Amino acid sequence: MKTRVLIIGGDKRVKTLLNILKDIKDIELLGVWDVDKDSPGMKHCRKLGLCAATDLAKFIKEQDPDIVIETSGSKEFQKTLYAIVSKETKVVDSTAAELLLNIAMEKEKAKRYGQLYFVDKLSKIFSSGYDAHNIARPTFDVLKEVFNIDV
Repeated sequence: MKTRVLIIGGDKRVKTLLNILKDIKDIELLGVWDVDKDSPGMKHCRKLGLCAATDLAKFIKEQDPDIVIETSGSKEFQKTLYAIVSKETKVVDSTAAELLLNIAMEKEKAKRYGQLYFVDKLSKIFSSGYDAHNIARPTFDVLKEVFNIDV
């Protein structure tokens, strides 16, 4: 059974969190709620084919999440949220959500760095030699290093 997750807040970091959570097989992303329907997180949510809602009470009632990740940082909003969700729903408050968002951003940076490293290594190889023998072996070595495959 998948854990049903709903995200509250739609800032640009939520895009990265969505990308990470959507690839976890035990999680069913229900969508994002934000007051701004055009926030980066809401736009990305719609792009992924998920629900992007602006009516919080209706959204929570319809989606019935197992976990709500609240990213607003507002203590007042958290009080409102606890009044709306069922007792069975776990709420990840903004302090813990901030940690999740930071981890997601760091993971995204590491992924980009790995891609740049790969492109840089290959561009150096291709710019250094002209015949197939001078290019093939170092290219296979980079593929083995980056993707941990035996070529």
